[in-house]
Amino acid sequence: MNCFLETCSRRVVDHGGQVTKYVGDCVMAHFPPEAADQAIMACVETLEDIRRHREQAGQCRLLKFLYGGFGLSKGPVIQGNFGSFTKMDYTVLGDIVNIASRLEGLTRSIGKAIAMSESVRNACHGEWAFEKAGEFHLKGQLQAQPIYSIRHPVADDMKTHDQILEAVRCECNDLA
Repeated sequence: MNCFLETCSRRVVDHGGQVTKYVGDCVMAHFPPEAADQAIMACVETLEDIRRHREQAGQCRLLKFLYGGFGLSKGPVIQGNFGSFTKMDYTVLGDIVNIASRLEGLTRSIGKAIAMSESVRNACHGEWAFEKAGEFHLKGQLQAQPIYSIRHPVADDMKTHDQILEAVRCECNDLA
């Protein structure tokens, strides 16, 4: 887990983002509004790093099954320290944060490691090969929204939960 969190966090910071918190096995990050291309690049490079971790896993069986999905959305957030006298955390809040989380969850369904809102796609200036993944009704949203990804080998390198479990079963059977 620490390997995954370190890999993601390093790439976020390398591309001008800020890690706001870890939520279980997820890294929540925030980029400046004009940094859509940098956010996508951080995702691509993280996915490349994760692939290398899998390829070089050797006897570390857990790393062989490491995959990640990224949800990107763009819009206004409230940022700061929130909490109580017992515990305070720096975080970002807002509908756009919830959308990013829903998009990350959608990656397993669409078979792409990166899912982004139309606002992210429209904010990019780089030469990305965007592709529409479909229109989806995200929880908390009134209307279905177009969701995009990119055509890139690491974005296509996504396994579903069931595919990973099957690979683990096969590996365990091979060891028995």
